[in-house]
Order: sequence, then C-alpha cells, then structure tokens
Amino acid sequence: MSASLDFYNVIWDSPSQDHNGSMPIGNGDIGLDLWCQEDRGLISYIGKTDAWSENARLLKLGRVRIQISPRLFVKNCSFLQVLSLRQCEIVVRFGQHPTESLMRVWVDANQPVIRIEADGEHPFDIQAHLEIWRNEDRLLVGNEIHSAYGLSGSLEKVVVHADTVITDRSKIIWYHRNCQSIWSETLALQGMDNWFDQGTDPLQDLTSGGLVQGENLVNFDGTSLKSTKPEKHHLVSIHLLTAQTATSKQWINQLQQSSHQTNLIPLDQAKESTPTMVGGFLESELDFCQWR
Repeated sequence: MSASLDFYNVIWDSPSQDHNGSMPIGNGDIGLDLWCQEDRGLISYIGKTDAWSENARLLKLGRVRIQISPRLFVKNCSFLQVLSLRQCEIVVRFGQHPTESLMRVWVDANQPVIRIEADGEHPFDIQAHLEIWRNEDRLLVGNEIHSAYGLSGSLEKVVVHADTVITDRSKIIWYHRNCQSIWSETLALQGMDNWFDQGTDPLQDLTSGGLVQGENLVNFDGTSLKSTKPEKHHLVSIHLLTAQTATSKQWINQLQQSSHQTNLIPLDQAKESTPTMVGGFLESELDFCQWR
C-alpha cells in the first residue's frame, strides 16, 4: 500500500478561478478548503468540527490569504499544485528558475495548528491576511436561515453576532463568542424540559477562533501580518481553539498558552509524527487490513 500511495496524489497544473476549485486538507478536526488564484495568492477557508455558534450553526472560522512579493501566480507562470497523500500536505510550485518558489501547507495531526511554509531560491517578502465577514450583528434571512437548523419559521429573529479581532504587534487573534444560546429553547421545543437541570448548555460562552503568527512577521493593519525583511524561508502558523470559558480573556490566555506549547515542538518532529491519512484511515491501518 505504501508503494502505491503516490499514484493517487491529486495534481493540478493551473491555478483556480475561485473557491469552487478548492483542494481539501485537514486532520479530522481542522479542515481547509485551499486554492491558488492568479494575482491573489494562496487562499483557504478554515473550518473546525466544534465551532458551533449561538444558533447551532457550524461556522467557518475565517479565511486566510497568503501573498508573497514578487507576486505569486501570474499569467504564463509555471505552476504545479499537488495534494500529497504520503506527506499529508499540499505543495505548490510556481515560477521559473532562478526565481522558482515552493509552498507547503499541512495540518498537524496532534496539535491544533496549520503550518504554511514558503521557500524560494532568492529572498522574498510574505504577507498573511485574515479575512472575516461577520463584521457586525445581523439577521439571518432568506435561504441562509436554513443553516440554523430548527429555527426557520421561528417567531423570534435569528441574529448572527459579530466576530472580534484583537490587534497585536506580532500576531492576529480573532474569535466568535456565543453570548447567548438556543439550547434551552431547543429542549423545550423537543419536550425535554426536564433536561434543563440535568444537562449543561454546550453553546453558551463557547468561543472559537485562532491566532496567526510567523517568524519575523509584524502586524501592520490589524488583520494582516507582513515580513520585516526578505528571506528565503518563511513560516506562517495558524493556531486554533474552541473552548467554553467564563470570559473571553480566559479563552485568549488559553489560546496563547496552547500556541506557545505547540511552538516548542520542533517542526521536523511534528512532521514526522503526522501520519499519512487516506479517506479517514491511517496508512498503517490500510496495510493491516490488506494483510489480514
């Protein structure tokens, strides 16, 4: 099975037009829809399996765009994008020698972090932009309200609350915090009122978000990081957390502690401990099934 795994790699020889040409990668909890776009760089939507909103909607946490200077993907530029099953990563090669560059995107199998490594034959600059769309409280209307299961047709207005972004010199922190919950309303609707005193609300104060940081990167506009000088190698890390905490400050402290502990693990060690996944199965499990 190991020898034949590379045969199933997904290979693209041109950038995508938009998100409809995205390539998936993840670790079973964190998931990315990633694509490369001419003149706009490497773009990915970030999802997490436990990022439930106050209305029990499974939210995308945000979108991150990576751009390098000189520009990444331009017309008539050599391009190759590979979903490597053995290494559990997406590799993008672009440009022509002697200015060829390479980017690797992978999700740590054991830690809640996304790694984006960029390498070039000559020094280059890099920028990481966080893009969020829940910028203000608003009502769910039209077809979108169907994503709030069970609330369509409700007499109460269904409100989507805004995300919060924290400005820091060397990183970006953002989160969505549930200041209310439909848990009790849902139990009452299902005739399960007696659970009020037996269960615990899983949505109230649930906070989901992340932290973007990188080596020699500084925050220059609140939602973007850029390199302080051109380098041949850049690393961007996106640490994620979903947790119920009494306050948002406690959640931020927990996120920063988690990211600090994760960053203490050498990158090569983290890569080696990231097993190959195929369709949700470890490669070793497939070998065992074949042998049996």
